[in-house]
Amino acid sequence: MLAGSMTIVAPSMMPAAHAANANLFVSAENSQFNNYMSGPQVVEVVVIDSSINDTNEGKGEPDVKVNGKKLRMAQAVDGNWYGYFADNTQARTADQTTITAPGGFGLDFGQFCSQASLALHSSNNLGMFTDTVGVAIPVRSTGSSFGTNGTATATACDTSFNGATAIKANSTHTGTTAASGVEGRVMNVVREAKTINTNSATGNGVGQIGLKDDGLWPFIQLYSLSVGGNVIVSYNKGGGVQSTTLTFDTVDQFANTSLDKVKYTQKSQIHTTITDLWLNIDPTDEDSWTFGTNATALGANEAARTTLSTNYQVFNENGQNAGASVANGIINIKPSLSSLMVETNGVLIVNANPQGAANAVLTIQDNDDTVVNSCSQDAKTCTVTNGGTILGRNSQPITITEQGPNSGIFGTYDESDTSVIKVTDNAARGTSATINYNEVPRTVLVGFDFATISISPSDTEWNSGEEIPITLVDGDANKNSRADEDLDVFDPNVTLIPALITGDPFTIGENGTGLTNAQRGVWVNFTGTTSTGIISSLHGSPNATATINVQKFSERAIVSNSTSIEPRYTNALVVELGTTIGDLRQTIRNPIGGTFHGFNFLNLDLRSFNTTSTFDVYLLNSTTANGRIITSAGVTNTGVGALLIADNVSPQSLTILNATASNARIFATGTAASNHVGLLFVNNGGNLVLPSTSDAIVADFFSYGFLNDGLKQNERIANQIIRFELEETGDNTSTFAGTVEYIMLNQLNILDASTYANLSPIADDPTFIVIEDLDNEDSPRVNYNDLGADGVTTQVSAQQAAPAHSGIVSFNSHNFKTADTVTVTVQDVDLNVDSDLIDIYTVVSNLGRLKDVVGNNSTSVRLSNNDDLGRLLDITFDDSKWTSPAANSACATSLSNAGVTDTGLGATGFTLVETGPATGTFVGDFQIPSLWCAPSATTATTVTGLDIEVNYVDFRDASGETIEVGDSAGVRANTGSVSLDRTVYPVPFGIPSNFATTTVTTPSGRSIFPIHQTGMDSTSGLQAGGGEFLADGDLTIHVRVNDPDFDVSASGEDKIGQNTTSATKPVGPVKVSVLRGSSVVVLGYAGGDAVLPGPIDVDDNNANATRQFGPMTEISPDAGIFEADIDIKYTDGPSSTICPATTAYGNIVGTTTTNRADRFDAAPTSG
Repeated sequence: MLAGSMTIVAPSMMPAAHAANANLFVSAENSQFNNYMSGPQVVEVVVIDSSINDTNEGKGEPDVKVNGKKLRMAQAVDGNWYGYFADNTQARTADQTTITAPGGFGLDFGQFCSQASLALHSSNNLGMFTDTVGVAIPVRSTGSSFGTNGTATATACDTSFNGATAIKANSTHTGTTAASGVEGRVMNVVREAKTINTNSATGNGVGQIGLKDDGLWPFIQLYSLSVGGNVIVSYNKGGGVQSTTLTFDTVDQFANTSLDKVKYTQKSQIHTTITDLWLNIDPTDEDSWTFGTNATALGANEAARTTLSTNYQVFNENGQNAGASVANGIINIKPSLSSLMVETNGVLIVNANPQGAANAVLTIQDNDDTVVNSCSQDAKTCTVTNGGTILGRNSQPITITEQGPNSGIFGTYDESDTSVIKVTDNAARGTSATINYNEVPRTVLVGFDFATISISPSDTEWNSGEEIPITLVDGDANKNSRADEDLDVFDPNVTLIPALITGDPFTIGENGTGLTNAQRGVWVNFTGTTSTGIISSLHGSPNATATINVQKFSERAIVSNSTSIEPRYTNALVVELGTTIGDLRQTIRNPIGGTFHGFNFLNLDLRSFNTTSTFDVYLLNSTTANGRIITSAGVTNTGVGALLIADNVSPQSLTILNATASNARIFATGTAASNHVGLLFVNNGGNLVLPSTSDAIVADFFSYGFLNDGLKQNERIANQIIRFELEETGDNTSTFAGTVEYIMLNQLNILDASTYANLSPIADDPTFIVIEDLDNEDSPRVNYNDLGADGVTTQVSAQQAAPAHSGIVSFNSHNFKTADTVTVTVQDVDLNVDSDLIDIYTVVSNLGRLKDVVGNNSTSVRLSNNDDLGRLLDITFDDSKWTSPAANSACATSLSNAGVTDTGLGATGFTLVETGPATGTFVGDFQIPSLWCAPSATTATTVTGLDIEVNYVDFRDASGETIEVGDSAGVRANTGSVSLDRTVYPVPFGIPSNFATTTVTTPSGRSIFPIHQTGMDSTSGLQAGGGEFLADGDLTIHVRVNDPDFDVSASGEDKIGQNTTSATKPVGPVKVSVLRGSSVVVLGYAGGDAVLPGPIDVDDNNANATRQFGPMTEISPDAGIFEADIDIKYTDGPSSTICPATTAYGNIVGTTTTNRADRFDAAPTSG
């Protein structure tokens, strides 16, 4: 079979180097073998020439010669021209070996016709092969009138088959072989020739050479070649001759045997490569050779006899029976090898036990290139169908298959890298086998290697949710050099599985490892109730007993059949565990009504039985105290109770047991702790095919959780076993790699079933549970029971601490004010439960004790200290939890009326979000509310002046204990300040219409700003017009308040826009007054919630009616400084004798008049 390679050269040929000619290709042209051909080898000649490759119009046949004699070439459907030739003597000698066999097997060249044959041409009277000494055609007549076989003198094929006209000119061969007298295709040395061109429109007939029928294709032209002489193949193409020179001789000098390893461990594949040009018979297809290799077999009378044989095409390249498909189809050519140009090659001898050790070193197995039967640890038991005495018992039949058409390189291995020979399961260290081809033996030495295993975190510490690499180096695990292997648990050919155990899981090896009488098995046919929780009786006759060998550390059970029964009778396996239900209850606990909080699981791997079906699993219980599941006679005991604990589960599965009604029955007080227990595995896909070797299975009970409060180390439960299906890093590296990850339990996931349902306890990248600090001697340890180079089984292991970490929680500041953003940071890598994702923890929003707490209500239980397991983090004001008041309560209404929406931590949308995958740092934020509801309060109150605390429950600190840590800060008010934009202001002034006196030349008594006297000229008409003056004399002042308490937006514009809370003076907080001496008038109030008209308060006794300037606006985002712009007229101050007499006042009370009362609430006092 083609073994994973491709070479683009001439069709059907695979030489080691490209041909030297542009158009001529010869299959034997091969630099690896110095262009040799030998024995009955068929040589393919191909002409690839674009000038003659049309298939739908007539083209002349290319002029090709062999040693100057014409080689007839036929055109195939691909447009290329093909011809085949061989040595006449060798071809006939090879065919002679098949003379008594059915046609079409062994080295059958077909039917020989002489060079004088006329009936091969469509004209029936034209000789086509006159330059040859004969031709072999692929079909033959059942009579004797059309050609000969073997070494008999060839006759002219001048008549139709058997005197009939079954072969007709230019007809297709399909169907005519069934005609009377035509046996059909019998040529077996050119099996995959290109299809010949049968297009009759070319005018030249079949193959464009007038061949009578396509059933005569392919034909092999025979020449008399000289041993040791040259064979010149030439193509006379216009412009020059292209030629290739071959040598026809023996080729044992090129024969070679190589093994893939120097040393082999038990169960290893032995990949043997044999290079021999002589074995390459067919240039178009992969050849297959099967050898009887036992040179010293004992006969029926115990006398030594040879069973060496050499057999061609016992199987085809796809491993299907060829010669083995019919009686006498296997043809031993060893007696004729000396006549077929074979020197020392052509014979394969295997000695499986040259030292006569207790255990043979080498045995034979079936692969995709063969069909061998009854193989075991003794190679002499293997047989081939229809092998008879040639390839029967004691013959040690070994098949080698060509690795590509025309390659001359043969291997014992197929495309899936399985060799037909391997080391036995129990071969002893220091013993050997020999493989001898071409009289050059090779040693298959058995030896072992020391293993090493390592766990290497990427940094100094291994954290929860972090995958770290695990590496095993063991040459003994590398059993196949041509493949990168996986240490699959279900593969019995995998000798050892690395494993990690925490706690006390209950396994098949509970009563001990190794091959003991404690664990036993019986294959049965089971029919029973499958309803969950129903006790049913196990019945069914015993069919086959099995031994169970539990491997140390991995607790993997190797199940081997000790009796042979037809597989149609078995669909289930009963396993006697040799232990009691009391032992089982030490691993799993009753989660209902007791002090245990957690989950029990059944971990299963039955893929060795069936990878596609599903299984039911029953817990078996002897119904009488101290009764056994399987009797000493190897049958199932009567009255065994069967409790369904896993229904229709996958072969590899982790099944929770809490969810089944059967859980209560496991812990029923009426079941004696001394009762023996077992397991029953029932295949739902029908009957199981019992293997001839072994199966590898595991079945474990896991348990996770805690007893009581789980505060003590002995109250914490994580009973589990993790098995590593490491993968080889490449072909033949002996290095197996994987990763491992643990999940540190916390108060939120410990009682969440999904935490465990997603575990992968059997994988190349398994995950497992850590419930407490595991370091030093408690560190997770991977164990591997290595068989070392010294032949001693020794534990090798590697460990890596899985520590718990002390968490830290902090605020981003020690002081906050209303509307400040509070950032909460939790640093605890134990909270990182998934290294690939960003972990997020949310606030409980529903009712319950954990409302407005970061935690989980659904997985919480009340602890003995009255705390809640599911509490992770909360926020308090003055030690009282910040939580939303009950809906429609008085305090809730108070908050609503005040416009407060962040009524509790949950209302803020607070979550703890990891800053990145696997960082272990979590951040959340919220805004300080203006008001909150204290416990039992009916009215919302300010948080200003209170302390704010964050409390974090660290489920496991660095010492493995549960502690609470926190941080606090103060919610404080800032002392505000007020300022004016100047210390000295100009005096405001009015306009003439404010005053009764209109004299413009004497402005005394009026507050105006006139133009200079020189500009007031009576001739200019200015005096008549009332004079010239500055019209806008009002003063604008800028009042600023610096008070960060009002800076409530993160980066937006804020305002001071709230009235004082005084019941008598609900006005803006900023009072603006004008003073003259001891006299004061209040212009108004700024910073209130609205702009309101009103008079100037003369006596500071009418605040409610006084003018309101409205909100003050922040001068820039985050400034905390607020400003109001206020206009002051010249009239706006206490009365004075020096003040001008004013007749018109500006109206500020909302009316249209301009008298004094429209600006002042009373007559200003004199000052």
